[in-house]
Amino acid sequence: MRSIPTTHMDFRRRDILRLHETLMAIAGYEYGGQYKTDDNVILEVDANGNRKVRFCPTPVDETAEAMEQLERPGVEFCVSEFRQSQEWG
Repeated sequence: MRSIPTTHMDFRRRDILRLHETLMAIAGYEYGGQYKTDDNVILEVDANGNRKVRFCPTPVDETAEAMEQLERPGVEFCVSEFRQSQEWG
């Protein structure tokens, strides 16, 4: 089995918010580039219309702190470790 390459990414909250703003603008939305104001979930809907929660994002009241943590020294984001920790079935 081939291993997934890991990449170190150096970014700041402003970079993530700018990327979000750009992507949301391309999708036709005007609210990009700011933290969310409502809690949400990512739903999976099968062919029969059955819904299943696929992913629960960080709650609104924890989002700013979670983003701050990304800038703290010693915090690294490893894509391969994240992928291995998720259910991709």
